[in-house]
Amino acid sequence: MDILPRFKSIALKDVKKADVVALIDRIRRCAPILANRTLALLLKFFNWCLGRDYIELNPALGIPRPKKEVPRDRVLSLPEMQTIFAASSQLSNGNQLLVKLMLLTGQRESVIARLEQSEVRGDHLEIQRDRNKSGERIRVPLSPIAQQLIAELGSKEGRYVVSTTGGDKPISGFSKLKRKLDQLTGFSQPWRMHDMRRGISTYLEENGLDRAYTARILNHKDASVTGIYARPEHKHHLERVMARWSEVLSGISGLDAENVLLFAR
Repeated sequence: MDILPRFKSIALKDVKKADVVALIDRIRRCAPILANRTLALLLKFFNWCLGRDYIELNPALGIPRPKKEVPRDRVLSLPEMQTIFAASSQLSNGNQLLVKLMLLTGQRESVIARLEQSEVRGDHLEIQRDRNKSGERIRVPLSPIAQQLIAELGSKEGRYVVSTTGGDKPISGFSKLKRKLDQLTGFSQPWRMHDMRRGISTYLEENGLDRAYTARILNHKDASVTGIYARPEHKHHLERVMARWSEVLSGISGLDAENVLLFAR
């Protein structure tokens, strides 16, 4: 982490805007997007300090973002997602499980990569609020295919399920994994692991799933729809959707869902 080494010897009240600018500029030279994230984190932290009366001014306030970010619009098609799913079978157990669970559940890389034994509850995952970007505890349905993969490929010992170290540490080395997937899939257009989520949501909605349910599957924070998911009939519908999605993704259903509303109520 870049922040602590830079400021650990400076009293909180003595941090100046020039100190923050110097840090952000140094990060920007090698990783401009990381510089954006670091600035946002510092701004939030110093705002908290301001509210607690630890400082009188926020030294990160008014510093422009180092890099203008352009929203991505890459949407993986169903054939592309099926190709990734199949190609990942050539990876190690931990890497294969990471990729396949991301595709089967629609969850973020960080959530699946750090999946703990205590979070696997048979037919679903229970992800605590401190591990979810929305800040809410989430329940993720596991299709029979996902359950089988966890049983076959997941670590049986240690803290972490998706691991290459026997469960002692969560899986890492994502850049190397992505390069390997690029070699195995041979896609002409660049893509990122996060594009899986956009591809899944697009496919589900195009085939009959209401957007409110898509938001719940991806665990987007949306106060307007949160209330409907506590009712049993909605939970069961999401379970059916994810079971059918796993069949389409893995190809065992024999359906390509062209012009068929597979996921409608």
